[in-house]
Amino acid sequence: MQISICYGEAINSILFQSKSYDGLVIGRSKKFGGTGGRMETFCIDSSVEQLSSINVTFGDYNGQVAIISLCFYTNLKKIYGPFGTILGASSVSIPIEDGVIVGFHGRGGTYLTAIGIFVAPKVNNLPSSEKKFNSLHSIQDPDYAPTQLEVNFYLFFFYHIQLVNQNSHAHFFSHKIVT
Repeated sequence: MQISICYGEAINSILFQSKSYDGLVIGRSKKFGGTGGRMETFCIDSSVEQLSSINVTFGDYNGQVAIISLCFYTNLKKIYGPFGTILGASSVSIPIEDGVIVGFHGRGGTYLTAIGIFVAPKVNNLPSSEKKFNSLHSIQDPDYAPTQLEVNFYLFFFYHIQLVNQNSHAHFFSHKIVT
């Protein structure tokens, strides 16, 4: 998985590219959020390392409710980030047990205002008949992106974090949806 984040004092945007367990590109996201900021990209070799947790810091930024920092943690105890500013804001951490983060979705204008994560079961937790499908098929077209139906078929849940501005204060809500 390759993750690119544009940020300054807040998160401007995020985009990602994911690969199957056999190394083939299976999805590229659109850019969620706005333009601007400094871009940093990091890669995770999914054959040995998986994202196990994400920390989201949010608050009011330039009169907007926004995600102001992101930090990613892996099963190998590596930390990517924090990207953005973490001072003076609220945060939420989403640890993932019995699964791995395989993708993101989001929303935003100038800054990223909502982020969600797609989580798939760990391959070693699947029955052998499902392990083959979990890598989505061997796709030769590098521009192929799975449809929502295909993604939901092999993913068993996703989290969504959205920021809500109430009385000029940032609040969040999060929910887990089982598919």
